[in-house]
Amino acid sequence: MGVDPLTKEKCDKLVLLIVSLADRARVAAAAVNELGIKPEEVHARISEAYERILSAARWSAEEALGESITRLNDLYERALRVQDVKTALATQRELNKLRDIYTTAKRRLPRPPAG
Repeated sequence: MGVDPLTKEKCDKLVLLIVSLADRARVAAAAVNELGIKPEEVHARISEAYERILSAARWSAEEALGESITRLNDLYERALRVQDVKTALATQRELNKLRDIYTTAKRRLPRPPAG
């Protein structure tokens, strides 16, 4: 189900209104008055615009995480090549933090018996 160009353009403008006005009631009023969105559709359109914002944020965070992991892997390999163990270990620690290995391992490891 595609979105016609006019609706996409309005959605882009609605995103800008959300970012600049912040208050949902003010955004709704501006969407009706400035963008000509029908009052009965305004809340659904605002929700669509919010979803676009959230989707972009998720993508950016995932992309940044991927870049960080790639750079750290490269640094780790370089450190090992020149036998810089201290840098390799520091890089591995940072990779483990980014991948949330410590928290995950704590949840999975059994606790020692009390007493």
